[in-house]
Amino acid sequence: AQASLNDLTQEQELRASALTFLATATTIPADTLDGLIQTNQPIEMQEAAIRELAVAWPKHFAKRCLQSWPAWEPAVRNVAKNQIHRRAEVATQLLNAASIPSDLQRLLVNHPNAGIKEQATKQLGKPQADPKLLEKFAQADSDTIDSAHGQQVFSDNCQICHRVHDRGNDV
Repeated sequence: AQASLNDLTQEQELRASALTFLATATTIPADTLDGLIQTNQPIEMQEAAIRELAVAWPKHFAKRCLQSWPAWEPAVRNVAKNQIHRRAEVATQLLNAASIPSDLQRLLVNHPNAGIKEQATKQLGKPQADPKLLEKFAQADSDTIDSAHGQQVFSDNCQICHRVHDRGNDV
């Protein structure tokens, strides 16, 4: 399994399975997992490493989320989001951070654990929208609105992290 994990010529699915297998037999060092969650790694490896990092090294995982969140692809962030939802210890570590990105603030304020949700709401309040993003949408020309195109853009790019009516996921 170790050889498959280290062999960059192997299929990514096999490498990710090797990582998961090794993690059940032993604790993989945090620095090894750190290398596998970098954006230069295939998404499958990032996702598998995130799952293992959250289980074996929750404090370290929280720190990595704060550092890497903006750079991760939406699919990778979704795996991290699921781990934050499943592991109250990770959410608590995030709440102890000095600065929390607005995406993660929304995630914590809407956490399924009532205690985390209450603490996050008390500590963070309601997350504010990004002023730059609001300005970008305010400048949109209402004469060129194409509802079908907008729905497709939402499906392709947004619904992994956002919900509108009955489509997408709650953050």
